[in-house]
Amino acid sequence: ETLLKELFSFAEVPEQVGNLFFLPEIWKFKLNIHRRDVQTAWMTADFDDSKWQQLSTYNFFERQGFLWYNGAFWYRVQFKAPAFPKNKRVFLRIGALDDEGSIYVNGKLTHQRWHLNPRDWESSFEIDVTDHIRPGAVNVIVVAGNDQAGVGGIWKPCALYTK
Repeated sequence: ETLLKELFSFAEVPEQVGNLFFLPEIWKFKLNIHRRDVQTAWMTADFDDSKWQQLSTYNFFERQGFLWYNGAFWYRVQFKAPAFPKNKRVFLRIGALDDEGSIYVNGKLTHQRWHLNPRDWESSFEIDVTDHIRPGAVNVIVVAGNDQAGVGGIWKPCALYTK
């Protein structure tokens, strides 16, 4: 129940969350100090992230060894999605992203999250990923983020579910 509240931070938790599937807590992580994203194609599903560090998405990256860093960063996670029902839409919910970023599912840009309101850094958001997720198969979700001030990164649970 605590994870569900964190997943829906600053949003009403629905009475029922269909086919809820929490993404792994540990993702691959890399600072993007020189902003080498487009040239190296870090958002593609088949990019080799084996040399990237592993980090929890349940805490700010500063609290995991990256003190005082403000700027661009990347998270990547590979997982096997459940076989969602074919008659339902599939949504990705990110519990919190400090401050903003681009979200890719299997190499396709699916959402651009801008830090427009003072509480966006601590607010969850959902993305319809029905056209990009591969139910019952291996998927890759990538977040190319930017931390403008203070702590940063993905710091609350992420999940897939259906409506």
